[in-house]
Amino acid sequence: MLLDDIGSVLSAGGIGTLGTNLFLGFLPDKPDTCVAVIETGGITPHRAFRASAGQPVAERPSIQILCRAAAFDYATARNKALDAYKLLEGYGDTTVNSTRYLWIGARQSPFSAGRDESNRPICSCNYEVVKELTV
Repeated sequence: MLLDDIGSVLSAGGIGTLGTNLFLGFLPDKPDTCVAVIETGGITPHRAFRASAGQPVAERPSIQILCRAAAFDYATARNKALDAYKLLEGYGDTTVNSTRYLWIGARQSPFSAGRDESNRPICSCNYEVVKELTV
């Protein structure tokens, strides 16, 4: 599954520890400083001439990485988002948990996504993913 795979890449890259400060599908209230990977939809699949109709050759989902830090600690949130950006931008042509990832690319540089209700800064970046079709 996409979130599990990206979580594995981020965990192996030192961005966080799954279930401790790296979460899949949601940004919990605690801990203050943490990272979340959210699935955000994507765009149409890659298609090619195939023996039968309706068989894309690659999927193109998208994800968002959210990085939060303690109140008034914008630099920590921004630096963690930048670390994830350096790891994921241009990532590809590799297999993660039996799924082949052809390419991951950032849609923009990391940016401020504002503050949550506890005044904790959140930085974010959105990524396009190209991966082999999951059946």
